[in-house]
Amino acid sequence: MDKQTIKDLKIPFLGITILLLILCIGTCIFINQSMEVPNSFQIWWNGVELWDVFILLFYSLPFTWVFYTEKKDNFYSYVAIRTDIQKYIKRKIITVLFLIFISNYLFNLISSFIVITMINPKVSLNSFSVETKIFGQMQLNHPYLFMSIYGLWKSFVITFMSISGIIIALYSRNLFLIAFGPFVIHAAIAYVFGNIRIPKLDITYTYSWNHLIRGPYDFLFMLFSLIIYGVIMVFLKRFMKRREKENELFSY
Repeated sequence: MDKQTIKDLKIPFLGITILLLILCIGTCIFINQSMEVPNSFQIWWNGVELWDVFILLFYSLPFTWVFYTEKKDNFYSYVAIRTDIQKYIKRKIITVLFLIFISNYLFNLISSFIVITMINPKVSLNSFSVETKIFGQMQLNHPYLFMSIYGLWKSFVITFMSISGIIIALYSRNLFLIAFGPFVIHAAIAYVFGNIRIPKLDITYTYSWNHLIRGPYDFLFMLFSLIIYGVIMVFLKRFMKRREKENELFSY
């Protein structure tokens, strides 16, 4: 872990986490007042899914600006004199990914606990079936345990998705590209798989457990979507690195 990076990202970490909590809980309150939802957990699912669509926008620039500023100021040239530059960058990447993971885990855990505890649904549990869902019965019988487990998986996937933002920040000096690039890449991937009628290969389905059926086929979709996204990240890194060398894409 890089202590300076943790210090630099302390305010973005707290700010983004609190902002997501406010937005999600506010959305859940609105859903409960305007819709009939079978239980408080489903209210949380509906509320959080709205902000999951834009989650990369929340994490891209606020958590990757440290790479942008150090590159812009030629700080890496100074670091290379004192230490191994590759180890320095890897340590910083691990720290940023760790902070994104913790931020997202806290956001999902705290927001779900508050909604489950404080928001009462308008209809009975009988109208909501979770028998075929992943850990479906645990959602109803042990919601806090379920969220503790589910939150770890979801935060891992979103952290994995955030690698695209780090790749762009490492090779670009264009703030607009750093801020919106990861979101556009993910939206394009989702659009392609949606049009070829294989939406479950979109990586967001790997943590949308209420849209997946418990069984081997959906677990295979989860695995393949992670592999596909990883391959895309490899090609993204190669593309960004080549374009940086050609000095054609970035503004100074």
